[in-house]
Amino acid sequence: MELVTLRTRLKEFTQKLVMMDPLKSGTKAMEVYWRKAFHEPVSLARQLRGTSWSRAESGLVESHLMAGFGHYHHLMLHLAEQFGWENKFVLDFSSCSPYGWGYSQDKKKNADEEGPELVKWVEGAVHRCLVCLGDLARYQVELCLPLAAQPARYYQLAVRLRPEGGVPYNQLAMLCGEENYGLDQLYYYMRCVTSRGGFEGGEANLQRLLEKSV
Repeated sequence: MELVTLRTRLKEFTQKLVMMDPLKSGTKAMEVYWRKAFHEPVSLARQLRGTSWSRAESGLVESHLMAGFGHYHHLMLHLAEQFGWENKFVLDFSSCSPYGWGYSQDKKKNADEEGPELVKWVEGAVHRCLVCLGDLARYQVELCLPLAAQPARYYQLAVRLRPEGGVPYNQLAMLCGEENYGLDQLYYYMRCVTSRGGFEGGEANLQRLLEKSV
């Protein structure tokens, strides 16, 4: 219960930082929340238990990952509605009413009034949420959890939103594995390292693949 309480407080602090000054603190706050609330707990659980999961342990991890899906689905919709972000890009899921990150209608901001920098930030935040959703789905697949989502779906949505971003290409390469003699993986790593956004570990991953293939 203590961990759940701490995670809830972290979520509340993240929300405040994002809403108060998204351009200055939003990206960093969202990154810290992802790392502390989802990435590190799952990594630690895998280190401690490996693949030897009891039914109860598997259920706890699965419920935690599902909470992550709900959080990032709601966060994307909330950001778009809160900042009045309009884009031709269409998600293949929606919500009839805002929930998760509630907001007061009279405090709603318009991204156009805030300037092009805020519009770009909201787009980047939605892109990051899609990558996080893909990672959560990938964890489900790697842990062989029932009702696992399809990680490629979220990564491909991220690519559609921002083709210049490098991270989704790297993650798609990881999913491909040895399929099609490794050519699919090579293609995505090449897209990653040549994209304008790039990815810090993309070149190292490409190098490892090429050395393995020689």
